Amino acid sequence: MLLDRLLASLRVEVAPFAVCDVRRGWRLVVPPDGHVSLHFVVQGEGRLREPDGREYPLPRGAVFVAPPGRALRVEPMGEAADELVAAADCSLPEHGWRRLVAGSGESALLMACGAIRVTYGGGVGLFDGLREPLVVEFEDDARVRVVFEGLLAEQADPAPGSQTMMRALMTQGLVAVLRRLCDSGTCSLPWMQALGDDRLVRALDAMLDAPERPHTLESVARIAGMSRSAFSERFSTTFGRTAMDLLREVRLDRGAELLRTTDLGVQEVADRVGLSSRSYFSKAFRTRFGTDPASYRAAAREDRTAAAS
Repeated sequence: MLLDRLLASLRVEVAPFAVCDVRRGWRLVVPPDGHVSLHFVVQGEGRLREPDGREYPLPRGAVFVAPPGRALRVEPMGEAADELVAAADCSLPEHGWRRLVAGSGESALLMACGAIRVTYGGGVGLFDGLREPLVVEFEDDARVRVVFEGLLAEQADPAPGSQTMMRALMTQGLVAVLRRLCDSGTCSLPWMQALGDDRLVRALDAMLDAPERPHTLESVARIAGMSRSAFSERFSTTFGRTAMDLLREVRLDRGAELLRTTDLGVQEVADRVGLSSRSYFSKAFRTRFGTDPASYRAAAREDRTAAAS
């Protein structure tokens, strides 16, 4: 039931994938780049090393989700004498399909790697709060393999509808990952258990469905049917930030969407997402996205023009 509830509101954004080919005797260093990334072992077997020395086996067919902000080392089985530092932006959308080769000689580990963004209701990141890699082994499950091979094929030879096809394929892959994570009946994602608490779900859905409304901590606590203090503690523990912080993020994300997809003025965008002060909206927007609303819109238009040409 938790998984069904999640999938009903799952939104997936897929960045173009890179093929990472690690040769025998080499190691690939994946630097932190601020994105959650997903990696599928197409051929070979290896291991994932964390900075603190922890290791995770990576057999053929394994999928691992890497948290943002952490450097990871991936290597084939055996001793790795040399290493290649992958470009921090090797899998970001603007670079398109790439093949990254670490070393020379015999290929020992082949992976499909790319940045992903998965949200619940378009507002809460599925992997928010992820602090260590999630590794799921599929024992070379043919169905999962078809998904990732299909992603690479669509990316290598794009056609009309490729982006829609890639999102659909990635959603299939994520469903398989989530099923495996929830096989034991206890889902291990940081906030998955929140979906089993109808009180939190009511409050969360109210903010996601209508972020422009004048929500307060007291009003969403009432929707949850909890006291202000109990709700505040439970929400912060579950989602890693306060309800009002999450609401601000949702409002700014919706504002960014309106800037990308409409010609509404900045003040009108601010009004529509529940932040009536243009100056506050612009300041908060810059903090979240690193640029002001007008520059963000201009960059989005340039990207669309470049993609169409």
